[in-house]
This record gives sequence, structure tokens and C-alpha cells, in this order.
Amino acid sequence: MTLRRQSERTLTDRQRIGHTIRAARTALGMSQRDLAAIADVRQCRVSYVETAGSDPLLSTVIDLAAGTGRRLVVAAGHHLPLLDLTADEIEALRVAALSSALDHGSEETLRSALDKLTTTEETDR
Repeated sequence: MTLRRQSERTLTDRQRIGHTIRAARTALGMSQRDLAAIADVRQCRVSYVETAGSDPLLSTVIDLAAGTGRRLVVAAGHHLPLLDLTADEIEALRVAALSSALDHGSEETLRSALDKLTTTEETDR
């Protein structure tokens, strides 16, 4: 992949991440200043991330996602972090998937995959 093509893809990914964070923030009725205070960053950093004006640190994206009640998930085979699921939505998907797996005999594989998806940082250590 050429540097130019990689940069274009990276910009597109940053725009998607910024849009997702903005949508989550506005759905909660939060201002950029509110989110900045929760995430312990400057308001201009929230603006830069939302508008893809800069290439943010991963920790900044994690903090902003958490500030909107979201969790950053990186899924194998996907190059874009998924920010659109709340912890409750992930749990609902986990329960539904396990129920389906029980009906089709693939419980062990699915349980392993779901555990990786829903494991919290504290239990990883």
C-alpha cells in the first residue's frame, strides 16, 4: 500500500471515528466542553478528533469514547474501531448469540469469541 493510499484510508477512518464520537456526544446532549472535562482533555482536542483535524492518540480516542459511555473495540478483520455499541448493547448481543449457539451446537467457539469481546480491562490483567 502506498503512503498516499494509506493516508487517505487513515483520514477516512479518523472522519468515521470523529463522526461517531460527535453523534454519541450530541445524543447525550453534551457539549464539546462537557466531554472534554469528562475525558480530561482540552475542548480543542475534542474538536480536532470530531473533525479529523488531527491524528489523535489512541488513549484520547479511548477516553472520548468512554466519556460518552462507549467502549472502544477493535475487531479482527476490521481496520476501524467500533464505537457504536454501548456495554448494554454488547451484553444483549452476547446473550442472543449464546442462545443461538446453544440451538446450533457451537457454544464453545462462540463463548470464547464473546468472552474476548466483553472482557473488561480489569479482568485482562
